[in-house]
Amino acid sequence: MESALWSPNGRDVLLTLPLGDGQERVWSLWLIPINGDQPTRIAFEGKPLGWTPDGSRIVWWTSIRSAAQPPTPALAFSDRGGRLLWSIRLRDQPRQVLATAAEVVLVHDGALWRIPYGGEPGSEPMCMHELPDIDERLADGIALAPGNDQLAYA
Repeated sequence: MESALWSPNGRDVLLTLPLGDGQERVWSLWLIPINGDQPTRIAFEGKPLGWTPDGSRIVWWTSIRSAAQPPTPALAFSDRGGRLLWSIRLRDQPRQVLATAAEVVLVHDGALWRIPYGGEPGSEPMCMHELPDIDERLADGIALAPGNDQLAYA
C-alpha cells in the first residue's frame, strides 16, 4: 500500500495497491468498504487526493496512457463506482487539492484554480486567484469554512 484516504463518513477507505513488479509496477486505486462489502477498483493506476464532502465522488491523480504517446499526468474525478466523470491533463501533481460540493479547487503553478464539476471532459481549469507571493512548497493548504461556503488558504 502506498497511500490511503478515509471517506468523510469513515465507512470507506481509498487505497493504492501494487500491480506487477519491477519497472512494470503501477499502483491501482481501490475503494474498500470497512463493512466487508466487495472492493471496487476505481482506476488501474491512481493516487487518492480527496473526496467530495458527501463522499459520493473522488478526486485522484493518474497517468493517461496511449500506445502512441508517453504517459501524461492527469487529475481525474469519478463517482464511487469508478465511472470517470472527467480528467484534466497537468504537467505535474498539484500542491493541494480540495473537493467541494460544486468544484475541485487546487493550488498549482503559483495560483489557486477551480474546476467546476459541470465542465466537459478535458476542459481547462479556471484561474481563481494568482498567488504571486506564494512558494508552493511553503503553502499550508486550502480548506473550506465550517459552512462549506467559503474557502481559505494560507
